[in-house]
Amino acid sequence: MKTIATAVFQHAVETNQNIGQLLFDPAGEYANVNVQDQTALAQIGDQYVTIFRLGATGDEPGVRSLSTNFFSDSTIEVTWSIIRSGLSAWMTSGYVESFVSADVIGPENERTDRSAYLRAQRRRCALYATLIKAGFDTPGGFRTRLAVNRNIIDLINQNLTDSQAPQFSTNHGTLTLNDHNIRLFWDSFLAAKDANTGNQHLDRWIDSGLETILTVYRGSTGRGFRLLEPLRVFHSPLRDQDYASEVLQELISGKIVIVDLSLGSENVLQFCSERIVNHILTEASRRFAAGEEPYKIQIFIEEAHRLFNRDKMKAPSEADPYVRLAKEAAKFKIGLIYATQEVSSVDPLILSNTSNWIVTHLNNRSEVKELSKYYDFQDFAELTLKAEDVGFARLKTRSGRYIIPVHIDLFDRFKIDAARNAALRTHQDRTQETIGD
Repeated sequence: MKTIATAVFQHAVETNQNIGQLLFDPAGEYANVNVQDQTALAQIGDQYVTIFRLGATGDEPGVRSLSTNFFSDSTIEVTWSIIRSGLSAWMTSGYVESFVSADVIGPENERTDRSAYLRAQRRRCALYATLIKAGFDTPGGFRTRLAVNRNIIDLINQNLTDSQAPQFSTNHGTLTLNDHNIRLFWDSFLAAKDANTGNQHLDRWIDSGLETILTVYRGSTGRGFRLLEPLRVFHSPLRDQDYASEVLQELISGKIVIVDLSLGSENVLQFCSERIVNHILTEASRRFAAGEEPYKIQIFIEEAHRLFNRDKMKAPSEADPYVRLAKEAAKFKIGLIYATQEVSSVDPLILSNTSNWIVTHLNNRSEVKELSKYYDFQDFAELTLKAEDVGFARLKTRSGRYIIPVHIDLFDRFKIDAARNAALRTHQDRTQETIGD
């Protein structure tokens, strides 16, 4: 895959094309120098290669965080999507199903529907308090605002759970909360609600959506807010953009993007990769429907059996982005290359839509049997089990009638240097042309 990626990159810069290349890297072998060939695609240079990984702080050139700021109103749709997906395995619990059904997004502005806007604002504020209770770090200077009338403020101040804390006050009906008092506000609100059953002001202010979020916040039903704790890995208080959107923008500019998934669990790497692929497909579908020129993107998936195995995600096959990618990508000008040692883990719809095959060595008869269902690979079943020559492969291309033997060159630093030098030459030529003009 490194050979193809560097060749495509070199071809793109030499022909003045933007071809974005996205590599999902479960083992970190493309983002980091590996022991086999002592190379990494990242060595082409951070001006041409961007790496996304969990835990990145932004201090390292060309490396960005594979996380989202859960406390940003501007990316609340992304945050809520991650939470809903992360809790999908708990949907059998009624309170969880109600929780993820709450609308924390609401209309874009107050003028559209003031009541819906203000109610979503309350639910979102309660969600932020729930996240803090679940151990999510808040960004520096965190503030959130919500409209609260005098009757509600008075009831809350009468039931403060911290007698030493200053009372809450509004500015023209708007209350500003921060990471120090947001939990006190909702704790005191719940105390006021418990002490004033049937109060018409409280009953009008709280709706079913807010009620279900506060049920999770309180933690008295099931695991409550603790359900959110595993999702902290997807959060970074330092981020201000959605990583899936950033990945696409880098691809559009013609960069190589490596998604380093070596630091996450199986569920984490599956979730991150699927979010990115879905985002790319959504934008590609939109451009196709609008009659706009598609972006040229090549997607590589290493150790595909780890990403294609959807049993762990308990997601239906019709929602599988890789199946959709295999079936529709050609019209979107998106290519898919995947490598796996477990043919049986790949959805049959993906296999049947695979046009080009490179087969090296499989040491499992059941996997060879699965492979033998396609083209004439059954004729080479025994040889596939026995073949252990380094670099030897059997190749079946879409345009070729036969399966042919080939030998693949060892990837080395020279290919990295050739790709980088081609990019540098192209950049220098364009600079000279600009000066000449």
